Amino acid sequence: METDTPAPSLAPAAPRAGLKALFGLALVIAGPFAYMALMGIPWVMSTGLPAFALMVLGSFIVIIAAATDRRLRVRLTAGLGVALTLLFAFAFFVMARIPASEEFAALAAAPDFTLPDEEGRPVSLREAVQSGPVLLVFYRGHW
Repeated sequence: METDTPAPSLAPAAPRAGLKALFGLALVIAGPFAYMALMGIPWVMSTGLPAFALMVLGSFIVIIAAATDRRLRVRLTAGLGVALTLLFAFAFFVMARIPASEEFAALAAAPDFTLPDEEGRPVSLREAVQSGPVLLVFYRGHW
């Protein structure tokens, strides 16, 4: 005799979606920490690529989890993950900008001066610039 009852599923989808959302949120939070840990590498400091890769991947995971599970806590986790990603991008691209300054424009060219070189001969900045680019190095002490 056959029964028309459906077979029970082995693993419910809802808890897995909640875990996916938490994993995605963990990736989003790990992004800024990865940026700080790798800040000594010049291309990482200027681009933030590893941090953004982690945060975008985490945001993608939480969005997928929220699309498959409509529970409020999964949706809130997804919203928090996306909001943190946007906040980090805003901080990296907008808040970290160096503001424009009129004082910097006034200091773009060094005033003319004459100082002794390492052998005591006078060197004029104006004369040195006429022969090409000049690199000024000021050192303390005695060589």
